[in-house]
Amino acid sequence: MEIKTLSLKFVSMTVLLFLWTGPASAHKLNVFAYMENNTLVGEAYFNDGAPARHSAIHVKNAKNNSLIVEGTTDERGQFSIPVDAIGIQSLLVSVNGGIGHLGQTIVTIEAAEPNDRIEKTALVASESSNTASSLSEEKISALTQEIVQKEIAPIRNELSLLRKELSKPKFSEIIGGIGYIAGLAGMAFWAGGRKKYGQ
Repeated sequence: MEIKTLSLKFVSMTVLLFLWTGPASAHKLNVFAYMENNTLVGEAYFNDGAPARHSAIHVKNAKNNSLIVEGTTDERGQFSIPVDAIGIQSLLVSVNGGIGHLGQTIVTIEAAEPNDRIEKTALVASESSNTASSLSEEKISALTQEIVQKEIAPIRNELSLLRKELSKPKFSEIIGGIGYIAGLAGMAFWAGGRKKYGQ
């Protein structure tokens, strides 16, 4: 009688282990985003690198969790959403891939460069060249931002690719999962053998 009670407890514990699982990394949704001028640019992809196509995006103020704007990813899992982020220090970007797939990231918004610094730069540039004096402060700032964005775009793409590769399951994790399943199967066979031979 005591053996049957132990076997029943063992089987119950095994079933509970199967039913209770933590977040599965196979269903992980990764979000990579950054601010470019007044636009939130980014990409959402699953753990295997597949893009999160046509997924809902919610952009909130990270400080008070108030919704700022909503959008969706495109066919490649990418998004570009205009965001009015005046007075906001960081954004919480959530992408819902459906059926339990939710990815989040926090994007820190860089403070705008002080105007006196821009004016000093423009003043030095205008003193050194007559052609520079014909450009307004806004044009110089816009041209500088455009050049910087063009220069760092390849770096951002490389970071995105690197992040995708690092989020994929590693060989040791796959082997660990197979070992976990084999261990549970072995415990089930052991319990079945004890029951069959009456031990």
